[in-house]
Amino acid sequence: MLPGQASEMRSWKQERNERIESWLGLCLPEQHEVWIGRTGQGGRFRWPFSSPLTTTIIGKGIGEDEGEFIFPLSMARGLDGRFVVLDAEGNYVTQFGREGSGPGEFNFGTVEDLVGSIAVDDEGALYVADVGNGRIQKFAP
Repeated sequence: MLPGQASEMRSWKQERNERIESWLGLCLPEQHEVWIGRTGQGGRFRWPFSSPLTTTIIGKGIGEDEGEFIFPLSMARGLDGRFVVLDAEGNYVTQFGREGSGPGEFNFGTVEDLVGSIAVDDEGALYVADVGNGRIQKFAP
């Protein structure tokens, strides 16, 4: 049982030690966390993840400081294996953007109705669905 509603779920495959592993990521905005874990054998997703040893929780509480989340809406895995989270990053590297309508500024709605999504393409470019401004912004890798 999840400790709250997930705002987004992503799955992907990763080659490791000549094996293909299946992974699942969940954004849990009310917990201020993103859960990343390896799924079960045979292509079946098991919840909770099959072992605590295969699960990583990103986010160390509510806030705007390094590694903290306010309301994680979306996540994507970059080509380098790092995770990008719409709100903050797990192993904090950097952050960008602020509220507004100019280049590099975003409008994800109100506290009652937050919306937005991110994705990384095969070349490492980051796309942000800036719903409140009716556009998708692309950032170079």
